[in-house]
Amino acid sequence: MNHVQAKVLTHMYDRFLEGYSPEFISKELREQEIPGCTGKAKWCPSAIWKMLQNEKYKGDALLQKTYTVDFLTKKRSENQGQVNQYYIEGNHEAIIDKEEWDLVQLEVERRNQFRQDNHINFYITQCEQNPFTCKVFCKECGGLFGRKNWTTIRGKRPVWQCNNRYKVKGVQGCTNRHIDEETLQQAFLRAIEFLQENKEKLCEKWSNFSDEQKLQKYHATQLYELLDSVQEEFNGRKMCQVLEKITLGEDGCITIKFLEGTKVNL
Repeated sequence: MNHVQAKVLTHMYDRFLEGYSPEFISKELREQEIPGCTGKAKWCPSAIWKMLQNEKYKGDALLQKTYTVDFLTKKRSENQGQVNQYYIEGNHEAIIDKEEWDLVQLEVERRNQFRQDNHINFYITQCEQNPFTCKVFCKECGGLFGRKNWTTIRGKRPVWQCNNRYKVKGVQGCTNRHIDEETLQQAFLRAIEFLQENKEKLCEKWSNFSDEQKLQKYHATQLYELLDSVQEEFNGRKMCQVLEKITLGEDGCITIKFLEGTKVNL
């Protein structure tokens, strides 16, 4: 791997930890016409996922990932325990720092667990035009909220509504109310303001994180940087770097949960 390719790889890892998905990263690389290993800018999310989890980029090597099925045709297949595998640490010079590589693996695991826990098939972490995607959930039924554009005399009005409300066409399901997108934005800003007022207690909590809580420490650093800045206007990109989810109750209660574990009830 040459210097240019190494920079692209580093960019992938950094973007992923900033909250971007492999779908977004692959799209970004295609739009910038950055060539891959084939010399063409043909990037796909599955390739990004593999590169983010490949141990060779931190200098290690896992031998015999595949094995020869037929020695005559030389056909090879993925090794799923058919032959022994050997893991060698420090096999070659690393491109990605081991600490960052480990953080990425923890974040991969967190996102997979988030999908399972919230019963969703996909998880978009950063969406420039629609940052609340996959982040707003119903307290009553556990469903995901979706964005709707209601037509008013003043034009389009973006609101969020539980996807289970009219899951069956013409039949009302979940009774939870809709919420204006602007209200969600203001709720996030109020939560940030509350944390800024209680930063001392928050820092005390973070200081008690154990060595095993590497990902929580990383997300705490991201949140601290946000709290240390002035937040007069809503910024969707910055929100996505620190927010895990927003839960809405039928009683109007809003719970903001941050990636390092803190919850704020509004």
